[in-house]
Amino acid sequence: MGSSSQDWGEIQRVDDTGGPSLFGWLDRDHSLKSEVLMWAHPSDLARGPRVGPVIFMRCFVKEDGSRLFSPVGMMIQEDKRRNKPIPYFGLFLASAWPCGIRILEQEYKLDQDTISTYSVMWLIFQRARRMRQFLRRDFKWISDFFLRKNSRESATEVDLLGWLESGEDSSKMIETGWRKVSPRILTLVERGLNLLQKLGNQDPSPEECLKAGLWSLAAKEADSLSPEKIGKAIRGALFAPAEVSIEANPHIKDLVLERLCHALKRHREDPADSFNTWFWGPSNTLFKQLAQGKRRGGDLDLGAVEVAFLDLGWDSHRYVANCVSATMQWFINSLPIRLTAVERMAFDQMNLLQPHWGNLCLLLLVNSGHGLSHFRGPT
Repeated sequence: MGSSSQDWGEIQRVDDTGGPSLFGWLDRDHSLKSEVLMWAHPSDLARGPRVGPVIFMRCFVKEDGSRLFSPVGMMIQEDKRRNKPIPYFGLFLASAWPCGIRILEQEYKLDQDTISTYSVMWLIFQRARRMRQFLRRDFKWISDFFLRKNSRESATEVDLLGWLESGEDSSKMIETGWRKVSPRILTLVERGLNLLQKLGNQDPSPEECLKAGLWSLAAKEADSLSPEKIGKAIRGALFAPAEVSIEANPHIKDLVLERLCHALKRHREDPADSFNTWFWGPSNTLFKQLAQGKRRGGDLDLGAVEVAFLDLGWDSHRYVANCVSATMQWFINSLPIRLTAVERMAFDQMNLLQPHWGNLCLLLLVNSGHGLSHFRGPT
């Protein structure tokens, strides 16, 4: 596809080594032709020679000539339970984030304090996604639609759909052959079954029914969902509720962020291995350190610190999404052949900030290990 204006960066066609696309359903559509593009940011963005990170994007071409774009990752052996490689897109995010912060700094004249906040949020983002409360839901099974709230007194379950549509109380559970299920979940399965049968699939699997039901529900509720409902549902899909019955306290949250910033300054000269051990090693004591009252605010409850950090983890997703979205915008600006209106609509929905994704990017949600990576509707 050649080179483009240096104002936005440079795009080159490179060999396709077979890495997975972030939007996996594109890889499985054999009617699409594809090629891999490498985008490098302009040298002035790095305030020096072009030595910064590059982004790899796969361009898919449909039979009508229209294009779809997906970030490219790699396969790693991480899932020991399944004993097989899984897609990994951490390197894409690690490249898109620093490009994005430089773009935002240039376009919005960010001050140094704001830039520092973005840098801290990038670390919080990575740390929060290593916490046990960070969930990887495929939405293939009934259990993926539930949040389990634990406390010393009881354990209750709330279904995610209850935040998206009105109807019967989700606490009213119906006994099935293998577990209790809320009426909303059974309605979702039935909705998906009816839709797929109308499309000619007379014997769909439960997984297919769940996916089709979600697609149908999204189409039905799209115009009625408030940003608050959307954000609450997406956060619930990303993070399990804290195991302590404490609401995030804004004052404690500010103290935790303040103490974390001081701690990061103390460790910023650490070798990489030492920093990693301190910040997210398997035996790290980060939360205990943040709870200690050597600074303003005195000793804090360890559970309250964890709740506050989870809140910051949710906030960090929006900071990272801002950076990734900025990088993706510069990528399409650098294309020698501009996107058509239809291509631009698809690109925006898949790669840029959208209110119906909780002001996040879909690619960030897909990268969380959720089933959206392989679902495009029952077409």
